[in-house]
Amino acid sequence: MRATTLAWSGVLTMCAACAAGTAGTAGGAERGAEEGEGLSGAVLAVDNRTPSDATIYVVRSGSRERLGLAGALGMRYFTVPDRLVTGPTQLSFVADPVGDDAEPRTEDLTVEPGDTVEMVLQPN
Repeated sequence: MRATTLAWSGVLTMCAACAAGTAGTAGGAERGAEEGEGLSGAVLAVDNRTPSDATIYVVRSGSRERLGLAGALGMRYFTVPDRLVTGPTQLSFVADPVGDDAEPRTEDLTVEPGDTVEMVLQPN
């Protein structure tokens, strides 16, 4: 498991960890993607501990795709579409807090189908 901690002055701290083969742990939780989409992709688990909602994006090869909204003070699971994770793939994730200009971003992570990436958004 690899973990990264990134901090943005006055905004939030974001931690990301990638663990292979743990996508099944997200089973029965609310999903951001439409049912049936990206079932063989990866899962992004966002633990938003801030008082602001945040729009979550996945970035691959410089192209950004919206995954959905992570509500304030809550946990949300998003399915990364399988068309973005076709094998070991370099991805990063962006949290865009509603009402704030900052867009904290993870480092590039190698993500494979079936992986779960955990992201924790914390207030500074």
